[in-house]
Amino acid sequence: MKTINKTLSSLIILSSLLLQSANGQAGHHQVNIEFTCISLDASIRKEKLYYLKNNRPINIRVNNLFHSPVYKYSGLNTLSFYTKGENGKHLLKGKANIDQNLKNACVFFYQESSENNSPKYKTIAFENSAEKYPAGSYRFYNLTKETVAIKIGEESIIALFV
Repeated sequence: MKTINKTLSSLIILSSLLLQSANGQAGHHQVNIEFTCISLDASIRKEKLYYLKNNRPINIRVNNLFHSPVYKYSGLNTLSFYTKGENGKHLLKGKANIDQNLKNACVFFYQESSENNSPKYKTIAFENSAEKYPAGSYRFYNLTKETVAIKIGEESIIALFV
């Protein structure tokens, strides 16, 4: 019974935090961040992805299983990633919504769909500072459409949902 009460309390707190986070990201605002990129999909490395900084393309490297070099971005809170399309036009491949309080981010890429052999990516930008996540800490992100539960030790249960 003790575990169930802790689980319910965790779900209520997590729901509240998710609602606050979603409300805090509404609308457009200016951001100034440093970010790295990472993916679990090795095929992203074959793409020549870039973002725009002062209307100039900045090439990025999206490695699988380890962080890319650090990039800097200033602009609206929607950070868009492109490849070159026909006639040199920007072909949108993914967008990351950046929370206005985020200063040091990791942008996680995963393949959403593939049309005509041209993949599109979903992205999640999350805090990546040593202050917020010190060495030895854990982060769990549910990238599925299913509810996921993680049991830590004998008593703690953390439920993650979409």
